[in-house]
Amino acid sequence: MDSQQAAFDKFKSSGAGNGAGRGGRSSGGMSSGRRGDDGPMPDLYSIHNGKVVRVEDFGAFVQLPGIRKHGLVHKTQASKHFTEKISDVVAVGDQVWVKVTGLQDDKIALSMKYVSQGNGEDL
Repeated sequence: MDSQQAAFDKFKSSGAGNGAGRGGRSSGGMSSGRRGDDGPMPDLYSIHNGKVVRVEDFGAFVQLPGIRKHGLVHKTQASKHFTEKISDVVAVGDQVWVKVTGLQDDKIALSMKYVSQGNGEDL
């Protein structure tokens, strides 16, 4: 989990995923005690069909429907099999099924290996 935490920390410090500089407006609403500019957070262990918006060496960022902030699928969570390069599994624009495996502060941890990529069934 240390590498996943490091990936989240790197993502957070870069300012990515917070909507800054994109011209987007705040949703104005609050959910789960989070700041209104972050938008609603998904429920823990919920399953979503999202879109890969960015691929890095450590993982892929996925946009969830109705959620403003991107979630991270760490490369260890992309497949049940060892994956050295996540780009061998997903590419920008791919639609993927993900399960929310962690919510900490304003970070969303996602996994693809616990969800059937064919139909979104919880494994």
